[in-house]
Amino acid sequence: MLFRSLYLCTFSHMAADNGRSTIRKIDNALAKLPEALVKEALTLASDINATIADRVQNDGLNADGGTFGDYAASTRKQKVEKGQTSSPYPLINFTDTGLMFANIKPTVERKGTKVVITLKASNKAEIDKLRWNTDRFGEILEASKDEQDQLKKDIEKRYRKLLKSFL
Repeated sequence: MLFRSLYLCTFSHMAADNGRSTIRKIDNALAKLPEALVKEALTLASDINATIADRVQNDGLNADGGTFGDYAASTRKQKVEKGQTSSPYPLINFTDTGLMFANIKPTVERKGTKVVITLKASNKAEIDKLRWNTDRFGEILEASKDEQDQLKKDIEKRYRKLLKSFL
């Protein structure tokens, strides 16, 4: 009998406020959802950025699975003198100092109601270095087909989880 009276008490409370508390909860959730989605998108962008950097720096591979080429003989000599002969040497991996990749981060640009997240370098020296290397060797920050497929799965999974947390 205790359960029934508790149930009736809860039901009569809901009837008394005519669902206003539920509507307030939904309104609050809807107000917070856009920023939560952007935050989640930034996390996903950071993840794909790390995945791309790992492939390029540790394997010397572009998005198509090919290489960016080998270092020139003069550059190889400099790398050997610096002790930079670990894998993927002699393949180009754009990691002499590590500053270019360390500087690449996801950035948010708002265009009205549209939010665009871009992977890019944030200081002039690294922006110039990335542009110069991209002009010479092709797109460096491009995700491979497998990486794109995994990102789509991650987006679906994380957004579904986020939406459930708001319901």
